Amino acid sequence: MKLTEEYCDIEWRKCKKSLLYYLSTYVYIEDRVRQEIVKWRPHPHLTQLIDLVQDWRDADVRRPLYVIIFKSHQVNNREL
Repeated sequence: MKLTEEYCDIEWRKCKKSLLYYLSTYVYIEDRVRQEIVKWRPHPHLTQLIDLVQDWRDADVRRPLYVIIFKSHQVNNREL
């Protein structure tokens, strides 16, 4: 597939508009348990965080945003 300038521009605009779209479409992570690179998946606890960040970014007036995450890495939802 040849990537045209128009296609790239459309994709860039989609990614700029939606963090969830960008993550779901273009992001891969290193799965240290399986020792491989896997496509990022939108787990519910991550989509909640993404929605929070996206709402903040889309707001007309941005107030300081403080997020505390107690879980440093994913330990559940692991496929065996």
